[in-house]
Amino acid sequence: MEEVITNSIRKYAVRNAHEYGSANSASVMSKIISLFPEVKNDMRALALKTNEIIKEINLMKASDLDALYAKYSEEFLSEKKIKDE
Repeated sequence: MEEVITNSIRKYAVRNAHEYGSANSASVMSKIISLFPEVKNDMRALALKTNEIIKEINLMKASDLDALYAKYSEEFLSEKKIKDE
């Protein structure tokens, strides 16, 4: 799987876990499919990679999750501004 897709899975898993207490595979996969429609061609690989990353994210301490969320916060803010326009 492409690195950009893997990084996006991680980013949205972190966001989902930060907002809801734990990351949800279906929510993250839905977001990734909306961003990268071509991943529908290999849903098995997407599911495996998403579940692997979500397992890792959900095992993180809250402080580590907050630090990782802070790393992506600029991107989340810019996405929100675009969405609000």
